[in-house]
Amino acid sequence: MNCKTLIYDANQQEAITLTVDKKRYKLVRWDVSDTPQMLLESSLERYTKLSLLAKIPQANEIAVIQCNNIYQLPYQPVNAILEIRRWEDFRCIQEIELPECTDIPGCVTVTPCQQYIVVVESYASLYLIELQSGIVQCFAFETEYNYNLVFDPKMQFFINSSIDQFSYFELHWIDDLAMGQFSLRGAFFGDMRCHNDTIIFSPNEDAFIHICYHFERKLLVTYRRFNRSQLFSDRVAAPTEHRSYWGNQ
Repeated sequence: MNCKTLIYDANQQEAITLTVDKKRYKLVRWDVSDTPQMLLESSLERYTKLSLLAKIPQANEIAVIQCNNIYQLPYQPVNAILEIRRWEDFRCIQEIELPECTDIPGCVTVTPCQQYIVVVESYASLYLIELQSGIVQCFAFETEYNYNLVFDPKMQFFINSSIDQFSYFELHWIDDLAMGQFSLRGAFFGDMRCHNDTIIFSPNEDAFIHICYHFERKLLVTYRRFNRSQLFSDRVAAPTEHRSYWGNQ
């Protein structure tokens, strides 16, 4: 069983994994209060080449993106589907088609205000889905090889990471999220070859943790502080960095 994504609920001491087993994508719910125990397993019924998973904290629900990632015969593009499912039993309670989303989805995230789900394609567009109404808006997003996008807890800006052997970060100020108006405030490179990454903001200070898988089978963890006041200036300096390695040395 190959685990692609894991999300965790600290209050319930449960986790949900998105796994691939014999080319079948599955959602698996676990009790992790002590020794991990499988509570529920459910296959994703659509023909799915690529899936993404995120947690909707206040609603006790999960967001699942299912995408074909290839053209099916007779070579007609297939749009990606956003499903809102219950945490408890994986029952689908809402299904939203992302129009013209036929490229590879790079990441899915929920805004800190809990009002929107954001889906970013690897190469082309950013989709903003309002949770209450299901309204979908599509905005141009020119950064390529998108692997992650995360919002500042204060909803002032977001950081997206791109990985094409080396990691690359862009910081966008949020002028008007509902209108898709973002201002690029700065960018900086990582200095390591890596694959697949995660960004987590600190709840207590202006800092974030970047976790990525290094090509030499190492898990690279960097802790980066940033100066919030610099976001208003004409030039944004790269955050200061502290680094740790997990894995083979």
